[in-house]
Amino acid sequence: MCVDYRSLNKDTIKDKFPIPVVDELLDELQGSNIFSKLDLRSGYHQIRMKELDIEKTAFRTHEGHYEFLVMPFGLTNAPSTFQALMNDVFKPFLRKFVLVFFYDILVYSQNLEEHKIHLKAVLQVLLDHQLFAKKSYYRKFIRGYGQIASPLTELLRKDAFKWSEKAEMAFERLKEACSQPPCLALPDFSKTFVVECDASSYGIGVVLMQEGRPLAFYSQALKGKALFLSTYEKELMALVLSVKKWRPYLFGQNFVIKTDQQSLKHLLEQRIGTPMQQKWISKLLEVEKETVQLQAQAPNHQLDQGSSLYAISFPSPTWLTELKNSYQEDPVTKDLIASVSTAPDPQGAVTYKNGLLLHKGRLYLGENCTLKPKVLALLHDSPLGGHSGYLKTYQRAKKDWFWKGMKQDIKSYPLPIPLRPWYSISMDFIEGLPKSNKQNVILVVVDRLTKYVHFMALAHPYTAAKVADLFMKNVFKLHGMPTSIVSDRDTAFIANFWQELFKIQEVELAMSSSYHPQTDGQTEVVNRSLEQYLRAFAGDKPSLWVHWLPMAEFWFNTNYHTSTKMTPFEALYGYEPPTVMDYIPGTTKVAAVDDYLHQQQGIIGLLKENLLSAKSRMKSQADKHRLERSFQVGEWVFLRLQPFRQKSVSRKHGKLAARFYGPFQIVEKVGVVAYRLELPEEAQIHNVFHVSCLKPKLGQSVLPIAKLPPVDSMGHLSPEPSRILDQRTIKKRRHGSATEVLVQWEGSTQEDATWELLFKLQQQYPHLVGKVF
Repeated sequence: MCVDYRSLNKDTIKDKFPIPVVDELLDELQGSNIFSKLDLRSGYHQIRMKELDIEKTAFRTHEGHYEFLVMPFGLTNAPSTFQALMNDVFKPFLRKFVLVFFYDILVYSQNLEEHKIHLKAVLQVLLDHQLFAKKSYYRKFIRGYGQIASPLTELLRKDAFKWSEKAEMAFERLKEACSQPPCLALPDFSKTFVVECDASSYGIGVVLMQEGRPLAFYSQALKGKALFLSTYEKELMALVLSVKKWRPYLFGQNFVIKTDQQSLKHLLEQRIGTPMQQKWISKLLEVEKETVQLQAQAPNHQLDQGSSLYAISFPSPTWLTELKNSYQEDPVTKDLIASVSTAPDPQGAVTYKNGLLLHKGRLYLGENCTLKPKVLALLHDSPLGGHSGYLKTYQRAKKDWFWKGMKQDIKSYPLPIPLRPWYSISMDFIEGLPKSNKQNVILVVVDRLTKYVHFMALAHPYTAAKVADLFMKNVFKLHGMPTSIVSDRDTAFIANFWQELFKIQEVELAMSSSYHPQTDGQTEVVNRSLEQYLRAFAGDKPSLWVHWLPMAEFWFNTNYHTSTKMTPFEALYGYEPPTVMDYIPGTTKVAAVDDYLHQQQGIIGLLKENLLSAKSRMKSQADKHRLERSFQVGEWVFLRLQPFRQKSVSRKHGKLAARFYGPFQIVEKVGVVAYRLELPEEAQIHNVFHVSCLKPKLGQSVLPIAKLPPVDSMGHLSPEPSRILDQRTIKKRRHGSATEVLVQWEGSTQEDATWELLFKLQQQYPHLVGKVF
């Protein structure tokens, strides 16, 4: 009980007794290993009031007039009086093996035997002065105490005490946590202090460390104008606040500050040029330049969690008020409230408590409730939602919310339709491709409105600066700067360079979880179709696909798109592109032109077939209402290889297609529709394959791995003739007659034999002349 003694305190002469600082007391513990904490029971009440002053503590209640015989709470000199008493009774031991902060007593020692002696001496002092201790608990150093103890604290509610398996488990975990050493180390002033800083869009996080062990953590939410600071300014703010926070540890000491902001490495040598620098750097003037080192570091995930903690949002009281008001405007919820108020739901599904309508414990939203868009934005668009896919968003929503048609609303939750072409774009990488001209990655940029695409080749590893340069040279120069960019969380897209560059241009960066952009469904389909198309194209031309990438881009943009009911080219420019005429061999007498156009015609044939195949596969999957088949890393699969015949761009030797090799183990998933396999060391083919080329190995039997066929210098599969089954002579218009042989290919049956020109085989396989033919 605390009485209002403000009038009495106003007339009391203040006792200016020094109250100890907790941080200073904890610094005395360096070198100690064993600790015991004691707490005095109702500490102030263990001190008797001076008889002449008892009447001054009088107070009146409905039961009469009372006066304190012991020191009450609320007197201005009570803290200093109690601290002076504790310092006096423990004076011989103070700061040797005892620390006292009001009625909290800490006994510390270097070993167990010494601790027994110290603890016995402290207890004897308490006994001699009739100071009584009580049992207590200490939760400060128990990491995640609230989460661990949650099942126990739930039991403290009215009429809720029912011991359960969860409560038993929580109790055992708390016992285990109490028996473990604290996670925070104690400072050693003979060693160098290290401060690690980090900042996110919503908060800052810093940690004080020595030799890799944390001494203290500090995090702070960003509010108001601080939310709109640049990344550099937020990192600088984190740096300065950490130095101010731990000034007693750092002042006069050699220490290191680590930050993932590269430009801050030279902070103390930079010329101060902005008001923000002037404001914050002035607070560092007392730090001697020789005592601090600034180092750049890789992003710290432990710090990222602290700095990003404040990105999580929860329903605010204004939301609850809005929800309660919406019940009266919705006839369905209004009738439900009236129904459950008079007669409870027999199944117990719908209840009405504290003005809130609940469905199985979840907040019930009416059909026309204005909170629905806010809830969807919170669970999908906010940092908490992370632009997750439909299923994850639904699972997150149904934990706390309920409304009819929730699943369908979440499934159809869209991005706004772009206002004009190249207003909003999506970006993605197609990785794991065979190297061509030192390039093995394709950057895909899609206009979300017209579905027009740009393909750009680059080499892995790539930087944010490289990707930005590629974007400026190939997209910006043609269409200008978009208003928003939808992408996944690739390292290039979350880099400070990329974020700052587009922030200056006022471009909104919409990030998502892996692969799936923040999407209305169409962008996801376009990206998946593009990946199938490009992987098939690169697989057909493993060493030359870079040279033909512009043709692949043109062919995709001039192909009919079902969502726009026209080609992307027409949607963007308003007219159909000129028709590309088929080339008839022999039309030109210039050999170089003939070879070039003949090769181009072959490439167009490949592009047509791959694009048709990708569209057909996407349509069949949509018709079946199921996802593309998928595998797990570690699974064993058989690999279907399609031998490449240089003369058969149109795949006229189709019988050579059906052949499975393996089984091989999956070691990595690449993108969404491709997997990397562990092939034998002697294999000379690229080890990333489209999912359509794989089938699972069934059963537990161990099968011998079929030897992979040889490849040519271009990386194409090149099976060799195994024997000649028949021979015939054919007539040709220009060259007279020619000899053809029926060839059975290595690894194939007689039914798969094909007729080939003999002189072509002799040129292509000279080492088999006289052996096979």
